[in-house]
Amino acid sequence: MVENNYYRYLGKANAGKDNTARYHLLAYHSLDVAATGYLLLSQQDGLLNDLSDLLELPPESLKRLLTFLLALHDLGKFSAAFQQLPVFSAFSSGLKPPARSYDASTHRHDRLGSYLVEQLFRNGQVDIPGWNNRPVHARKSALQFGKLMDVVLGHHGKPINARTDEMQAFYCEENIADASAFVADLFNLLDVDLPVEQLVDKEWQGRFALASWVLAGWAVISDWVGSDQQYFHYRTDAMPVDEYWPIAQQNARRALDATDLMAGIRASNFPGFQSLFGFEPTPLQHWAEHIELSEQPQLFILEDITGSGKTEAALTLVHRLMAAKHAQGFYFGLPTMATANAMFHRLADHYLKMFDTSSGRKPSLVLAHSARAMDERFREAVGVQGADDSVYDRDDETASLYCNQWLADSRKKALLAPVGVGTIDQALLGVLPRKHQSLRVLGLHHKVLVFDEVHSADAYQLQLLETLLKLHLHQGGSAILLTATLSFDARERLCRIWNEVPVSSWGKPLTGPWLTQSRRLDDFPLATRVARGETPDEAAVGSRAAVSRRVDVDFLHDVDVVIQQLLAAAKTGRCVVWVRNTVGDAQQAYDTINQQLANVPSDSGFTCETLLFHSRFTLHDRKRIERQVLHWIGKTSQPALRAGKIIICTQVFQESLDADADLLITDLCPIDDLIQRAGRLHRHLREHRSGETPKLLVYSPEWQEQPALDWLQQNFRATQAVYQSPASLWMAMKVLRAQGGYRMPDDARRLIESVYGELAPALPEAFEGLELEYRTAQRLKASTGQIRRISIEQGYSWGVADGDWPEDQSDLSTRYQEVDQDSLVLVRRAHGQLVPWVSDIQFAIELSTVKLASNKRKKLTALLDPSDGSSGSPDVLDFLRRYRNAKYQYLWLAEEDEVMRYCLELGVIAGVINKS
Repeated sequence: MVENNYYRYLGKANAGKDNTARYHLLAYHSLDVAATGYLLLSQQDGLLNDLSDLLELPPESLKRLLTFLLALHDLGKFSAAFQQLPVFSAFSSGLKPPARSYDASTHRHDRLGSYLVEQLFRNGQVDIPGWNNRPVHARKSALQFGKLMDVVLGHHGKPINARTDEMQAFYCEENIADASAFVADLFNLLDVDLPVEQLVDKEWQGRFALASWVLAGWAVISDWVGSDQQYFHYRTDAMPVDEYWPIAQQNARRALDATDLMAGIRASNFPGFQSLFGFEPTPLQHWAEHIELSEQPQLFILEDITGSGKTEAALTLVHRLMAAKHAQGFYFGLPTMATANAMFHRLADHYLKMFDTSSGRKPSLVLAHSARAMDERFREAVGVQGADDSVYDRDDETASLYCNQWLADSRKKALLAPVGVGTIDQALLGVLPRKHQSLRVLGLHHKVLVFDEVHSADAYQLQLLETLLKLHLHQGGSAILLTATLSFDARERLCRIWNEVPVSSWGKPLTGPWLTQSRRLDDFPLATRVARGETPDEAAVGSRAAVSRRVDVDFLHDVDVVIQQLLAAAKTGRCVVWVRNTVGDAQQAYDTINQQLANVPSDSGFTCETLLFHSRFTLHDRKRIERQVLHWIGKTSQPALRAGKIIICTQVFQESLDADADLLITDLCPIDDLIQRAGRLHRHLREHRSGETPKLLVYSPEWQEQPALDWLQQNFRATQAVYQSPASLWMAMKVLRAQGGYRMPDDARRLIESVYGELAPALPEAFEGLELEYRTAQRLKASTGQIRRISIEQGYSWGVADGDWPEDQSDLSTRYQEVDQDSLVLVRRAHGQLVPWVSDIQFAIELSTVKLASNKRKKLTALLDPSDGSSGSPDVLDFLRRYRNAKYQYLWLAEEDEVMRYCLELGVIAGVINKS
């Protein structure tokens, strides 16, 4: 017979489903969650060993301590206020009423728990051996014990405000006595050894603060899994905690098996590069195959030009690190959703070669970004094919990829998969004070972070990236950064992270040689490895012959001349791409070219055709246009199809598509963007271009050695609005004019340093004021990133950001937004009701949505805002009932708008032209 009064406290209740208990005892729910966390820590070579090294506590002792903490995660539910919630009214526990009713808005049960922690541990109202017999020491220990408890009390996704004032009113005296008895029984059940000496040690407190980020994620996921009623059936009969504990562990194992969190996936032995990929390695790939790995966390920076095989080099390093048990998975982060999709498809056919699947279990490969559900191959991986929701055969040995459905059902969980591919944003969210950021930190633990095109990070994003790399380093993780255009200063800044973090991941100060940075302009391509306390390894490597080439550069200053050369090339059978800096400029050029083509008869065996491609299309049209671009000028396109094709586009062309132009024209832009765009010029070997030197045409202002203040703005106002630094564009033009072009990879470093580094010329006098404004804006971006990011040294706590953990998280973005943008759902009238512009069974809203700057949105006349009075109109309400995922978004009757006109292709709105 159970006599303890704490068995009358309820942890969960339901609406009374048939054949199920109506409520679950608090003691049982606490043990359910504790058992889940206990098993997660029991994995070999997992989180526990890393934490044991960091906190210098024996693994088994640490596991019992952490499990004890986790069992107290819902301590605040011992309050009489919580127990008298209406959901528990049918199961009265006979508790005295408190002075205040439960207040979920300011005093939720997670926060109420901090009051009991103070009463039981700081004020000595719990019977724990060795805790209360040393009063002064125990009080100091209790202060830190509260910080340990913050990790588990914040199990709803963010830290709690641990101030305990006014909380006494939510309790009655018997609550404290009952909670004390429960804590004492747990302490004895788990045989906890409280680290009293460590709790009062400041160095140890600092190390626990670093550990708290991943432990907070462990607490969240343990609560999620441990609350699943499918595996943890509600029980109302009281039994001693030592009898229920094995039941909880059995249920926890079943629940965790369904998540793949304990799949026990192991890397395969690395067989050698050629055996793995089927071709001879490039010099960079050879370096990745043979560089000696460290026992310490490592940073690799791989610098080489586009198309040089950096991805295979990175995967080689990842495979070797996993095979050496330095990592148990990896996350590949890319700058855009389009590049992430492309990498996901690429890895889908390769990643299983990196793991031992002899047991029949496959590691999950997850795609992590907001539009991933629209990727057909990802849907197949999680068990859905098309719209009929047919179940994918998980045992089909012909399947090349797999993703556990539990891991795939939320982006918050995505990074917990052994292998992830997605945008860099999904990882950077881990260092912003966003709800459930700790899950992302947990997901990245013991993985290799791989970030591509790292040079594209702006001053704001770079602050977040540095914080993420520091946190990852503290947790013993390695990182690989891929880039084609990186200045010496930027490279040194990234390397310093690995040399200036004050303590290592193992908690001990390290001293070692400071990185002697290579500053030789000829050291490109360059491979760098940095490990704490070791001599850095830097190796200048060669590049493969196929991507080594000369590019001639010529400048055109008259838009009519640009169009004449573009049309002349197209009429001779060339495919031509013009990359413009803004959507408006692209639309204007597209209109002009079409007008001129309409007046020119074709006397050849082909017809010139045009295509407009930019980022402001609906997703439906953007995907259609991407397919058309690749059909016309992709890697496998044939000469007859390529002939006479003209593509007018914006930066989206350079970001993700493996396309290949015979002639490339670009608006003047920063030197790194220009190099990136030129990578689509003569990208692939083609017979009709044999022996021809590719020529890049740059549309720019006329050159002025001493430019006037309006040198760029006079005819390129939109370009200056985008890039804001006329000086950097002037310097790019200066170096390219002087050389008449460049050779890759020989000149790559020199081009970058001539604009951003030590070779940059003196700033023109006219640009000094503008450049000061630009650099001030960049400092503002950087300082905004510093303010918004978490303070990793402070640990998982309420004041971890600049101020309290914010309730309004709308500004906590991984991208710095200078102009507010709105999502607009294009709608039309059909059969007497509003319908999405694109008809689709699953993704009609997503495919019909466009982004538009808020100041442009305000000019529209056919906009329906569900948040204002128009929401009362029957057609809008009917639409929102049928399409709930359109809630809070503007609805735009595009065809009925009086301000905007549209470019129609094949009867579908393909883009928006703002002529206002």
